[in-house]
Amino acid sequence: MAGCQSNKKKDIIDDLPKRTIVSGKIFNLDVYPNTKEIFAEVVDFRDRKTVFKDSINADGTFTIELSLYNAQDIKLSLVLEKLILYPGDSIFINFDFKDLSYARFSGDRSKVNKDLHDFYWNYSISGFYSKEEMEIPDFKKYCDSIKNDAFNQIDLFIKKANPSIELQKWLKNQINIKYFTAILSYPNRKGLFGDKSYYEWIEMTGFLENVEHVIDLTQSVFNSDAYDMVSYYHSVFMDLYVIKENKFDSYSELESIISKHTDETFKQFVLGQSFYRSLCANYIMSVDYHKDIFDDEIKNPLIKEALNDYYQNSKQNIENPKIASDAILSKMGVNGKNLLDSIIDENKGKVLFVDLWATWCGPCLNGMKTAKEIMPRYKNKDIEFIFLCVNSTAENWKGTLSKFKIGGKHYYCDNEQSKDIRRALGVEGIPHYMIINKNGHIVQTESPDLKNSQGIIDQLLNEK
Repeated sequence: MAGCQSNKKKDIIDDLPKRTIVSGKIFNLDVYPNTKEIFAEVVDFRDRKTVFKDSINADGTFTIELSLYNAQDIKLSLVLEKLILYPGDSIFINFDFKDLSYARFSGDRSKVNKDLHDFYWNYSISGFYSKEEMEIPDFKKYCDSIKNDAFNQIDLFIKKANPSIELQKWLKNQINIKYFTAILSYPNRKGLFGDKSYYEWIEMTGFLENVEHVIDLTQSVFNSDAYDMVSYYHSVFMDLYVIKENKFDSYSELESIISKHTDETFKQFVLGQSFYRSLCANYIMSVDYHKDIFDDEIKNPLIKEALNDYYQNSKQNIENPKIASDAILSKMGVNGKNLLDSIIDENKGKVLFVDLWATWCGPCLNGMKTAKEIMPRYKNKDIEFIFLCVNSTAENWKGTLSKFKIGGKHYYCDNEQSKDIRRALGVEGIPHYMIINKNGHIVQTESPDLKNSQGIIDQLLNEK
């Protein structure tokens, strides 16, 4: 696959990540004495949340360093719902645990983030998911009312605060993204896979065409919630295509996306989903076969960079699983290697889906809850679900397992084991998933979550 190409709009997307710093000071730490760290979540094209963290010092100060390719929003745990940053920014924020509505910003993007924080605290936007028992026409009407109310709230905010045009566009795009995500994810949340009534309604109303023309993926600040929305959009688009055409092959899938979309950026994001899902299932030959489509159609480095990285890792692991696996294990410290060797030895002849998580990591816990729902599908099959708790205390690990009662096999990694495993696997953020085949070879050092790894798991289970 070709290397990424630069975009002329350097303030929107750059080819190389830039060091971005979020620092600050928290007052009245005694209000939450058990809160020792602060976390920033950065989402990429694969909707993978990379978590960056720093310990909170005795005086309340902290510094988190990120690497950003483009201007986008991130989440700062405990204190900020969203924070807008550009690559290379340095922003300082004062918080008060006695009053979480208090936030003072200085440095880059201070005005836009002050306004964004004030909006979240002073204007109430209802959720789109509280009426899921409704049939789809009524659910859409309900979502319409929530969206209209949200836009009214934004208009009131604009009149009062006079925020930048950039923030006004971002907020309106945010509401549209949440609105479309709610309706596009309706079959998943209702368990209506294969139910034609939903897809008949989608086609009759022209809903998909509306998504493409309303959502703006070219804004100077990229809205990270769009990744999730596009993923659901791709699923509905392809389901509808298969129902209508009664056929499915990779070339027809790509051609249908190209022919049915007129917005260039939106088309690239949807095409990117197709290639990403092929890579998730380790269909490398299919990706290679359609390399010309990838090169000709996908120009956006935000998409291309993530897919190229994932492609190179997947191809190496498939072509030489033993060599690739041995290379990883050879550079792993003795403590981590001994633990991983023992896990592989205990589960000989089985596929291992390995989840690296921590007790303080919200996305990790959400991923484990999703895994708990999917794992019963593999009952009585040659697979084990391995959960490695890293960078946590043994006490918190035991407490979390007792609370959530996740199935699978659980292991606690002490500090040395955590360092060894994360360093050898190149783990920058968690949750982090990897897959080991029946021969004990690491075939994917960085896999999607369990929901999106079922294709490769099924493939490995069928191997002799």
